[in-house]
Amino acid sequence: MTDQTRRHDVFEILGHETRFAILEALGEAGPLSFTALHDRVPGKDSGRFNYHLGRTVGSFVEERDDGYALTAAGRRVYGAVLAGRFDKHHEEGTVETDAGCTDCGGPLEVRFEPDRVGVVCSTCDAVMTRPTVPPGVFAEWPREAAAEVIARWTTARALTESVGLCPSCSGRVDRRAVLPDEELAPEWFDGETWGAVVVVADCRRCGQSTHAVPEVAVLHHPRVASFHYDRGVDVRTTPFWAIEWLDWGTSDLVSVDPLRIAVPVSLDDVRRIFVFGRDLTLVGEYGA
Repeated sequence: MTDQTRRHDVFEILGHETRFAILEALGEAGPLSFTALHDRVPGKDSGRFNYHLGRTVGSFVEERDDGYALTAAGRRVYGAVLAGRFDKHHEEGTVETDAGCTDCGGPLEVRFEPDRVGVVCSTCDAVMTRPTVPPGVFAEWPREAAAEVIARWTTARALTESVGLCPSCSGRVDRRAVLPDEELAPEWFDGETWGAVVVVADCRRCGQSTHAVPEVAVLHHPRVASFHYDRGVDVRTTPFWAIEWLDWGTSDLVSVDPLRIAVPVSLDDVRRIFVFGRDLTLVGEYGA
């Protein structure tokens, strides 16, 4: 059986309402006995229900001594349902933040769109970020915490990429700094507007590609993160747009061969310069 055939089987299994209802029931209350599970998925006779349950066993459901339960893959599917990836949209509106725009200094606000959430300047409309955060991510948080939630979500994805894994499919990610005239450079990158270098992260499995300026891409490196933490800034929960020193184009292209990028960081009147290679390995650090 080829990988493509197996993927088709997965969609066929999940595409039936009874099988999907089995996953939801086990996600909510599992493990469950056959009878208890059947009671939670009404409307089918036991024979047909047993058939549909059997189609999920081995991939998304496992049979155990205490009944049926979700496998790791089943929990991922159920988690995606709770996150609202399939059937939910954001409630449109705006939320004020305490941060200022890096372009004009105007106040930033969180703008909820049906499928995205943007952090945008209310004065000049400059976009700090506009990720596709699933609606369910905000469910347990007060509305006014929207900016912090976006920061946590984007940090989680950035950390996953930084260790070489895709946050979508868990495939291998290659992350590297590129110049405007190189093959992997995105079409919009001109080497001027956003700085001389952009960081590209490509997944070998699903093909997902993300881009970041070096200042953001290295923010969670252990040395950079600890420099902030020692001065009262937790980069895991602090939105990058609220970090005073951070602005596009502040990094310097020190050399091309080998490629070296210097990222200056200033906090509490202390200035430190971190130098990174093409693969974002820290190759130097000094005060200034």
